[in-house]
Amino acid sequence: MAQAPSVKEQLQSVEPAAHPQADSVLSLITGSAQYSIFANMLQRSGLTSMLSGKGPFTVLVPSNAAFSSLPAGALEALLQPQNKSKLAEIVTNHILPGAIYSKDWTGNAYLGTTLGGQALTYTASQYEQINSAPVVLKDIQTANGVVHVINAPLSLPSSR
Repeated sequence: MAQAPSVKEQLQSVEPAAHPQADSVLSLITGSAQYSIFANMLQRSGLTSMLSGKGPFTVLVPSNAAFSSLPAGALEALLQPQNKSKLAEIVTNHILPGAIYSKDWTGNAYLGTTLGGQALTYTASQYEQINSAPVVLKDIQTANGVVHVINAPLSLPSSR
């Protein structure tokens, strides 16, 4: 059985995605097993209808592997109905208004402020990063925006 590429190997070969265009950011996220955790977070936060709207949106989608560093039980607790507002805070910190493609990222560039109020910065170093999240796939175009896949969540639950 072939070994999956390491995170380091994945980061060294980040290329624009070659996917057929999806109907919406939402259909891309919910239609891929690679993003099922974030899709579940979207659904439980009540924000799915927003991402099927007109847009355009830029969504930084953490892959399922991105959540592996969370403490045991943290994700399960977050997905409980009483934590819906915390979940919405996390989800909106991964969404930017407008379509921002990687061709617009240069050096250390301010990308904008998420719908949740978090400032995002792109860093070009040995590995591409947005804030401290490694970029693993970029420029997946949809009819209402663009998706970039990251290998860490951009925000975690606040202590509220």
